[in-house]
Amino acid sequence: MTLDEQLRALADASQRHDAAIDRLQEEHAKTERTLRRAIRLGVQWARQERVRRQELEKRHAELEKRQQDLAEYADHRHQELEALLKKFLERSGNGQH
Repeated sequence: MTLDEQLRALADASQRHDAAIDRLQEEHAKTERTLRRAIRLGVQWARQERVRRQELEKRHAELEKRQQDLAEYADHRHQELEALLKKFLERSGNGQH
């Protein structure tokens, strides 16, 4: 192989090498964009999930309070009805004439 042929082969190899480096850099940039997007979406999802969880916890606390209030009201009404029934039975002689 002559010197000119060796120089041409070296130049071709250098061009292939440069093209390969360019492709690698493009792939790296693409991968980096994908990772940045994935991280951004993950952070966004985590923030939304935290807000959603806080809203659910607030709603759960409200429902618990409402249930407790209803239970107290039911207990109070039960006691009132027992007292009324007791008075009624005492007035009527409890079945004794």
